[in-house]
Amino acid sequence: DEPVKTSFEGYEVWGHNTWTQGPMLMQVLNILERFNLRQLGHNTPAYIHIVTEALKLAFADREAYYGDPYFAEVPVDGLLSKEYAAERAKLIDPNRASPELPPQGDAWRYSKLKARPTSAVASAAAAAPDGDDSANEGTTHVAALDQEGNMVCGTISGGAFAKSVFFPELGCALSTRIEMFNCEEGHPNVVEPGKRPRTTLINYIVSKDGQPVMTIGCPGGDAQAQANVQLVLNAVVFGMDPQQAIEAPRFAGKSATDSFYPHTRFPGRLDLEAAIPEDTARALAALGHKIERAANCGLGATVGRRDPQTGVLSTGGDPRRACYALAW
Repeated sequence: DEPVKTSFEGYEVWGHNTWTQGPMLMQVLNILERFNLRQLGHNTPAYIHIVTEALKLAFADREAYYGDPYFAEVPVDGLLSKEYAAERAKLIDPNRASPELPPQGDAWRYSKLKARPTSAVASAAAAAPDGDDSANEGTTHVAALDQEGNMVCGTISGGAFAKSVFFPELGCALSTRIEMFNCEEGHPNVVEPGKRPRTTLINYIVSKDGQPVMTIGCPGGDAQAQANVQLVLNAVVFGMDPQQAIEAPRFAGKSATDSFYPHTRFPGRLDLEAAIPEDTARALAALGHKIERAANCGLGATVGRRDPQTGVLSTGGDPRRACYALAW
């Protein structure tokens, strides 16, 4: 497929279309251009708050619009337009957290594609106990960079076979990724024969002046988009090298309906890794976030970089689980 892209801080970020949650990262970066993140400071309460609220806006659009573009009319150009991002950014209150996902925006107003279809919007699942986290156990990310400047990256996962439906006469199983469809007639992500479910699996290549300079990826289900946003910001905005960008403590909101069964949601909840100070957690709670501590917010992340001037390659391994940086 042709990748989708956006520009940010003089870079271009390339990723998958709406059969994944990939464009969320582009939407969030477009929104965050409206804020002085450097002035806010890395992982300060104000910074975490603004990034979390931007992610909520993108999650709301993911739930309403994302689906396989070969089967559904998706206003991806509208979703990724700078004008649309400016409109959405106005909804962020720097002094108060949205108690749950805000409504989706009107991306069709900024699209040059087909007229708006009549479709349902995915209904939110009821809040419930934590669901299965097998996506974290079964997914990996691999990236390779060479001296010629070639880059490839992939986030590989088939879902847990223990949960799959097996057909002995065919000798194959249906991947648990099909649980990411919904059954709402007219919705872009409604189940249909031959259609790709809107998967959580994503990864990105970043270029500058027409040359690829960086790969980004991180397993973790619905935390993938959130972790990848933070990896890009760590590297591009705050100038961290790959290992620093990977090791920096992360956070992840839980307001969106989980892509995996039983499709739980926790309005207003914000998970923080242990390395984020308690003072920060209290300040975020004062803004209205429902704070929980998490062992990880995306794990197995990798960042690969190539200096286009010197050709020097660098990468890092995520200490959150077995993850390796190799060179030869």
